[in-house]
Order: sequence, then structure tokens, then C-alpha cells
Amino acid sequence: MGAKDIEKLTKLGDLQYSFSGYCAALVADNDPIIATAGALRLLEADTVPEYLFDRIVELSCYGAVARHAGSFFLIHYEHKRFRDVMNRAPAHEGASARELIEAAYFDDGRKRRSIEIQEFFRSGVFEHIDAAAHFALASMSLKAALPDLIRSILVNPHDMRNFLRLGRALRMRNELGLLRRLCDIVEKIDIFPNAARLFRAHILFHDGQYQEAIGHLKAVDFSKFIPDVQAEVYAQCAHYYEATGQIDLALDMILKQKKIIAPKNLDPLQFETAIERRKRIQVDPAVIPDLRSECFILTGFPRSGTTLLKTILEHHPHIETFDEIPAFVGVANILDKCGQEPDGIVGLVKAARDIYYNEIDRRRRKSLARIFIDKTPSLAAEATLLKKIFPQKRYVFLIRHPYDVVISCFKHYFTANITTNAFMSFEHTCRAYDYSMSQWFNTYKLDSEQVCYVRYDSLVTNFNAETVRILVFLGVNPLESLQNFAMTAKKHPARTPSHEKIEVGLSLGVQSAWQSYSPLFKRPEADRLKKWLVMFGYPESPS
Repeated sequence: MGAKDIEKLTKLGDLQYSFSGYCAALVADNDPIIATAGALRLLEADTVPEYLFDRIVELSCYGAVARHAGSFFLIHYEHKRFRDVMNRAPAHEGASARELIEAAYFDDGRKRRSIEIQEFFRSGVFEHIDAAAHFALASMSLKAALPDLIRSILVNPHDMRNFLRLGRALRMRNELGLLRRLCDIVEKIDIFPNAARLFRAHILFHDGQYQEAIGHLKAVDFSKFIPDVQAEVYAQCAHYYEATGQIDLALDMILKQKKIIAPKNLDPLQFETAIERRKRIQVDPAVIPDLRSECFILTGFPRSGTTLLKTILEHHPHIETFDEIPAFVGVANILDKCGQEPDGIVGLVKAARDIYYNEIDRRRRKSLARIFIDKTPSLAAEATLLKKIFPQKRYVFLIRHPYDVVISCFKHYFTANITTNAFMSFEHTCRAYDYSMSQWFNTYKLDSEQVCYVRYDSLVTNFNAETVRILVFLGVNPLESLQNFAMTAKKHPARTPSHEKIEVGLSLGVQSAWQSYSPLFKRPEADRLKKWLVMFGYPESPS
């Protein structure tokens, strides 16, 4: 997959001679986006070599080139070519306002990618190529998105962010052959050396050369990276140290990562405060029945296995899943505005439900789907409010060893938000888990008929029986082909950090790392987790 696309990056080698020579090579490319970008660079700098004049005329079928080429040829007294450009220039181009609005409303990443490319051809603004790559990666398989990722590098060859985006995508999708070749190319050209070290380290680690991988990361010049990338490097170092049994060093890297990404005026309890405020809203659930029985919620806690189960269920033709969409955010926003006023609560609940289901409906794509699942692991903490707003709602709830969930959340690099801010320290990660489980199980017991409880380890080790049980709960026919869920994962965009392991499939086995950090769980702040070990039947000591 994509070997020819990656090889296009060898063009970057022309940068060592001159930027105009590099752009001239782009103009000769048979990819119209790359060729147009090269033409615009040369036209703006007034450095088009004569042998490319006719190629510039060819590319004048795109409005951005036509506007620049017309002026260029007039200045250089190329009147015939000016007339040729005028004849080739498009009369109308670009997306309509309606197309733009519809693509945004339906969260149609493929359409938005297409619109960005149209806008680039029309305007010549290079940011549209970067935006096209963003939407391609967010809505398409890596194979389909790869050409856009390559283009974004070629047309902005001095912007390391595009190279990092490509490297991360290859790493997350386990495309180690392509990642290896990417590193070979950029190392030979000597471009983005620090970024290349990150991905070369990943390859070395995968090949079992752990100390060499750590050495590559130690050689990284942190001053070349923005804070988010620095945090990513610390997280990568922590993972490597953990694999070599150097837990103290791994913890040191985790703490350095947290220090970088922690927002100013951090309030790790903001998550709880917001939930407690919304819980006070008084609703009579009998007043407004919820008729959307085809919509389920998949929850538990971050890093509990929800991405694995979501990917498995997505493989079923009659099930469509949605990955942490902002559906409940809309509910929370409208309820936060109402405070504690009881007036108009019936209309408020109806409005909240409409917002929630509209967020789901506008993202529906599978024509055969009749069951829709909102996968949002952090929603378990909102159980009290969920029961009030959606009294008939049914859930699939993932249970994993609490120690594994907590250590995974604590050591992982998350984008900061109101939920993940609680993971900035081990103490508050333990507290957030305890709070979420308490909220949930105070509302829905283990024997609740509204909830299908699934143990992560059972899902992996007893796959067929567990998936049949889940599908019966959802009301769809079991399929033996669900074991091929990893194939589905490769065809979809990677939206969560768990995706890298999901594509390996069941062969990876049950993932557990808490034993390596067992001293942490002997601290007093971990005592609050013990009741959940007992409730779920997990051992407290390493086996």
C-alpha cells in the first residue's frame, strides 16, 4: 500500500540545489495538485523557466494558475500564451455556499476534502491543501488519505508538522514498511532530522532494539518541537523504558509529559463539579418517553476497551458506531444554561434529546444499519443525568481491571480537556475512576436489564460467546465474520490512540501493564480502587 506515494518524497532532495529548481520539478509532476502548487510558487516569484511555459498554460484550466499566469505572460510579452491562458481559464469554479454548509452539517469529511481541493485550485491558497489532508485522514482509510498527506509535505516542504502527521498516521496504522522507507528518504536528504528520529526509534523498538530506540529519542533536540510534540516524545520514552523494566525512568518521563501539557490554572476536579451541577436538574422521566430505542451508548471509562468493541461491532452490516462525537456535549451545554430553574423543564428535556439525536442522525452513513451506537467512555460519570434525560436508554458497558485502566489513563498522552485534566496526576486519575464508577453503579446495578456488561478480558479470550451475547442484546443477528474486525479497522480512519493495537486483532491477546507499576497501587491514593477490584472480581496482587 502506498509505496509509490511515499517515493514521491524523494523530490525533496531537489531542495538542496535551489527552491526554484524544486518547484520546477513539482510543475512537471503528473499530479495536478502538486503541479499547480509548484506553478504558483514559480509564478509568484517570477522565476518560471521558459521550458515550462507551455506546462503553465496547460495548468491554466485552474483559476489560481490562470490569474497568475495571465499577468506573468503579459509582463514577458508572451501574448499568444496569454490568449491561450485566457481561453483555458474556467468561467466558474469552486464549491457553492450550499455545498459548504451541507458538508459541514453532515460532518462529511470526504466532501469537505473535495471542497478544499476545489478551493485550492480556485484561490491558490496553500492552506486548503493542508485542510484537505486533515479531512482525508479523519474520514478515509490511510490508503485513500496517503496521497493528500504526501501532497501536504511536497507543497510546504519546510513545514515539519505535515511530516509529523504522516509519520504518526503510518505508525498508528502499523505500516512499518512505509514508515521505514519514509525515514530512509528524509534521513538521506537530511530534512526534519529530529522528527525522523522519533519514527526511526519506533521502528527500532518494533525490531526489538530497545536500547537503540531509547538512544534515538535521547538525541532529539527538544527545542525544535512545540510543547505538544515534546509531550509526545516523553510519552514514547516512557513506553520504551517500561518495556525494558526501567519503571522509575518511565514514571519520570510520564511526569515530565504531564508538566508540559497541564493547562494553566488546572482544576482536576472540574469534571466532577460540572457533573454534580447537572445532576441537580429535576426531571420526571414519565413525562416524555424516549422513542429512539435503536440508539445505544457504549461506555465504561477511557482505556477500558471501548475502542476494541466499537471496532468489532462496526464490522456488522446492521450496526453503525460513532466515535466520541459531541452529541452529549450539546445536551450538557443546553442543561448548563438552565441552572436549577424548574420552569419549562419538559421543553428543555425535549430540546436536549433533539440535539443529541440530531448529532447522531447527521453522521449516519451505513444504508443497512438499524442499530446506532454512541461510543463515549467518559459518559459513565453522567449516569444520573442520563437516567433522567434518557430513562429507557440501553447501554453496553466495558469492564477492565481497574488498575490497568487507571495506569493506562495516567501514563497516556491525551489532548487536554475537562475529562483528561483529571489524569494529570496518579491521585486524581484514581479519584476520577472511583467517581465515575460510583456514579454509574449507584444508578445501574450489575443485574440491570438496561445494561450489557462486558469484561474486556472475556471479550478477547472468549470472543465468539461474548459477541453473540452482545449482539443478542442489541437485537441483531450474530455473525461469525466479526472475527475479521481488524480488516474493518484498516478501512476506517484512526480516531483514538487505541487504534494502533486494534488493527493487530485478537492475536495481541489481553493487554495488561499494571503489574509493572504495582508499587503505585500500594499508595494510599489507590485505596479507593480496591472496592472495584472486589466488585469486578479482579486480583489485587500481581499473579
